[in-house]
Amino acid sequence: PQLQPSKEARPALAALQKAVTEGRNAEVPALGQAALAVAKTPVDRYFAHQLQMRPALALNNEPLLLASLLGALETGVPQGAELANYTLLAARLSFNQGAADAAASARAATLAEQAVTLDANNPDAHYILGLVRNRQK
Repeated sequence: PQLQPSKEARPALAALQKAVTEGRNAEVPALGQAALAVAKTPVDRYFAHQLQMRPALALNNEPLLLASLLGALETGVPQGAELANYTLLAARLSFNQGAADAAASARAATLAEQAVTLDANNPDAHYILGLVRNRQK
């Protein structure tokens, strides 16, 4: 089924989408927070997080990308291949942060295990899980 945001969240999501489309990446974090503030449903929150991913990649802003991925995953909306891809990327980014952050390292382990469960044939998921386990000794 096609996902539809709530009526209350549509103006904020439209403003966020317009900024993303126009490449106004510096405005995206603030507009994303504004969209999350008015979000009423998991779908609203999913769109607010999902729209921030492309600018985060363009800006090479790993913390924003990780926050967007984790936020989208927490909504429960991603399914199938999207869920597997988001989980794997979040595991990879959490692993990168885990060298200096114990909580991120623990999150990386959980996400890497989930990524392997979601797509057992993905060698990248196994690779990240191996890196996490190696770091954990």
